[in-house]
Amino acid sequence: EKKLNTLRNKNQKSAIIFIHGFLGDPKLTWGEFPAFIQSDFLLENWDVYTFGYSTSFLPDIRGIWSSDADLEKLTLLLKTEIETSPLKGYKEIVLIAHSVGGLIIQRAIIESESLTDRLKCLIMFGTPSKGLKKSIPLSWFKKQLRDLCQDSTFIKELREEWDNKISGKFDFELCV
Repeated sequence: EKKLNTLRNKNQKSAIIFIHGFLGDPKLTWGEFPAFIQSDFLLENWDVYTFGYSTSFLPDIRGIWSSDADLEKLTLLLKTEIETSPLKGYKEIVLIAHSVGGLIIQRAIIESESLTDRLKCLIMFGTPSKGLKKSIPLSWFKKQLRDLCQDSTFIKELREEWDNKISGKFDFELCV
């Protein structure tokens, strides 16, 4: 399954990347929004992509099998895409994320100087940046849901590292 989907690539200097959330899909989550963006003449010099990853309600079997990657692995996957061709060639990047996609992006920003240097705008919709209380009852069921818990290691480290490395020290627009 392709993780990075090209919607428009005219070899511009700037790119917009859409990232879906938990139980989302690169096409279904965003609907016609990417097409709307592409039709705006003010954004004709921006290439457009979606980044997808596996997420489902299939259960994990601890220590044996995980139906979907945890958020750390998804962060690594996103960073790899951003730091390799075709995305490595863009001088400016705008990231638009929904839900868990926003958590993955925040982690990638902390870990990737290359991304931080090129990031112009981060837009997040419904991102549980401080975790979700409602994921606690299902945290035994799936690693992605355990990562979403308010007291999870992933959320605690994300908030601490964001405050130390990024908060108030970034050169990109942040819209939530």
